[in-house]
Amino acid sequence: QQPVEPEMRQVALMADVYQVCGAVGKECQVRLAFGAGEQKTQDWVTASRQRPDPAWEHVHGKQPALEDRDNSFGSEVDTSKTRQEDMVTFQFTQKQGRIPPLVDMTPEDIQSQPYIMVNIYTRGIMSGELRVGYQMRRLADFPKYDPGSPSKPRFMAMEPMPNP
Repeated sequence: QQPVEPEMRQVALMADVYQVCGAVGKECQVRLAFGAGEQKTQDWVTASRQRPDPAWEHVHGKQPALEDRDNSFGSEVDTSKTRQEDMVTFQFTQKQGRIPPLVDMTPEDIQSQPYIMVNIYTRGIMSGELRVGYQMRRLADFPKYDPGSPSKPRFMAMEPMPNP
C-alpha cells in the first residue's frame, strides 16, 4: 500500500521592509525564507545615524550647571554629563524594501508547515555579510491577502544571534 501524501497548497509570501533599527553594520539586507525558498531585498541599504537634534538645546535651553541642579538623591546619583550614543537606522525606500513574492508549496496541516524566517544581514567596509538577527513565525500568524485591502505594517522584534 502506498503512503498517502498530505494535502498541499500553494502560498505566495509578500513583504515590504520599511526600517531596521539597532543592527550594527554599514549596510543592511533583509531576507525572507520559507521552506527551501528564499527572497531578499534588492539592494543593501546604507546606514543613517539618528543624532541628537541640535534644535533641542535652542528650544529647551542648556542644561543647568551642576551646582544649580537639585540633587535631592544625595551623592549616590552621578549628575555629570551623560553620553548619548547614535542609533544606527536603515531606512528602506519603497523600491529597496520590496521583497519579491516567495512562492512555495506547503502542507494544509498547520503543524506540518515550515516556519517563515525573517533574517537581518549586515556588512561593513572590510567584512563580509553577517547574520545579526532573525525571527521565526508560523504561516497562520499572518492574514491572507485581501485584494484592495492591504494589511497594516507589522513591527517584528528580532532575536539577536549568539556571539561566537
